[in-house]
Amino acid sequence: MNRFTRAVAILVVIAACQDRSVVPTAGRAAFAAAGPAACPAHADFVVSDETSLLSAVASAQPNDTIALNGMVEMTFADVFVETDGLTFTCATTGSGIRAAPGAISWLFVVLSKHVTLERLTLDASNTANGGVVAFNGVEGPFTGFAEDVRLVGNRVLCAGQHLEGCVSIRTDADGLQGALIAGNSFEADPSQTTIELIGVKGGRVEGNTIDGGLGGIADPVVFVAGSAGGRFTGNNVQCAGSCLFADGSPRLVVANNQFQSAGSTTGIHLQLGTDGDSVAGNTVITTAPSFAAGLGGIRLRDAANAVVTDNIVRGPWVNSLALTDLTGADVERNSVEGAARFGIGMATGASFVPISMTGNVFRANRVSGAALAGISARLACRNSFVGNDLQRNAGDVGLVFDATTGANIFAGSATLVVDDGAFDCDGDGVNDPNIISGPGMARHGLHLGEVVSGTDPVRTVRGITVQ
Repeated sequence: MNRFTRAVAILVVIAACQDRSVVPTAGRAAFAAAGPAACPAHADFVVSDETSLLSAVASAQPNDTIALNGMVEMTFADVFVETDGLTFTCATTGSGIRAAPGAISWLFVVLSKHVTLERLTLDASNTANGGVVAFNGVEGPFTGFAEDVRLVGNRVLCAGQHLEGCVSIRTDADGLQGALIAGNSFEADPSQTTIELIGVKGGRVEGNTIDGGLGGIADPVVFVAGSAGGRFTGNNVQCAGSCLFADGSPRLVVANNQFQSAGSTTGIHLQLGTDGDSVAGNTVITTAPSFAAGLGGIRLRDAANAVVTDNIVRGPWVNSLALTDLTGADVERNSVEGAARFGIGMATGASFVPISMTGNVFRANRVSGAALAGISARLACRNSFVGNDLQRNAGDVGLVFDATTGANIFAGSATLVVDDGAFDCDGDGVNDPNIISGPGMARHGLHLGEVVSGTDPVRTVRGITVQ
């Protein structure tokens, strides 16, 4: 029998034969409240073992609270949540739920709306699939209606081999509305995705710590498949294969996070459907080289009107910023240092349009320590470079316009600008020159290392090619 099916059958039996030791707690002593991490003062059910937990779930009414007392070990059933508005919390500090080895697929399977898991220890080390799954739509024999799912203030143990992400909130329908993952500490497995939001609209991942991923191959956080309007803010993340991966997630805000890598394919990585995305105020540091020539510490592609501002990128990323197929982007006040190739690479990797970079503004960025040049521009027309500090890069080369550039404007610092631009941007048969002004020196015909295009090893995330 399928584990999910077996769990549903068990819940039906428990509902019919309710454990009388699990009763509403109105007459019990209130819990002590000692600040935001304290367990709540009221619960409708207090449970201390698997049977009483499953009985409470089967008996609970909408908006009830179920408090776990101690570590409840699950030996034969996932906790299926099909009642709206339930809250699962602690009765005593450190309480939570864990799986016996090889016994269950998930700790919690959330099929209903407005469900909250808070202040618990969620130990998914021994589950087959992961820790918490919530879905809206149809998966196998199950139909889920999850929305506004909340994980707040939990300690989540994700180590161990699993088939899916540790926390997976997803839909196969027309978008799952809302999710909040905030103030949790995750002990990640470096070979497994920690948090994945798939088709979640307005999902918020805020103030979490994700440790344990250094040197791994997985992606700590994934936003994919139309996860529009999400926010990833104020988190502290150890990067593995990437720092954050998003595909088809317009208007995503990635802000004020701390990312640390010991060598990743790519850092903050946003691709394919990124219109209106904002990457602002993040610190992205690697202590070992990255190894995908078209990618970088911040990788943004396929967007109109995106924003990349006030970020700090340090260490030997291949490119500190790797930007491709952008129109109308603002790239301002970023401080990048130590790139193995370019501080800012334009049209790195494969481009899907004839002119990759158009109408973008690069202003007041500080680029230093790049091994080839501060900025490399290719397949670029009508971009503006104003007030950037491009000194202290190899050979004092601040910016390189290759032959596929034209009609760009540079006004900047006392640094070397290589201008080989000879491109007809508007198709009128006449090449459009780049316009260079400022105290620096312009040179022509100086060829640096070629920008690698489309030659990186193929890597996928949930079947999506990383580009």
